[in-house]
Amino acid sequence: AHCPHKTGVHRLKYHGADMDTSAQTLAAGQFLKTAEVMKLFGFTNRTTFWQFVKRAGVPYVALGQRTMRFEASALRSYINARSVGHVPTVNDQGGAAA
Repeated sequence: AHCPHKTGVHRLKYHGADMDTSAQTLAAGQFLKTAEVMKLFGFTNRTTFWQFVKRAGVPYVALGQRTMRFEASALRSYINARSVGHVPTVNDQGGAAA
């Protein structure tokens, strides 16, 4: 798997129509599965995704040796802390913060 980002930084962005669905998921106050977070961040390859998670410090919870979950509120904080320029932040209701 090849990471196309030569800087080693994967830019956080929402992908098209998934923005509304992803924002609603983050607002639900729940734990997300790996596949859901991969979709949120625009990854299709699990290996590349986990390399990004560990390199970028994306927060996750290890429930077992092979079971990982992502707390929605922790992801929301992670995304908001890294928003640059005119990128809307996500509030607790899943919409753009004022």
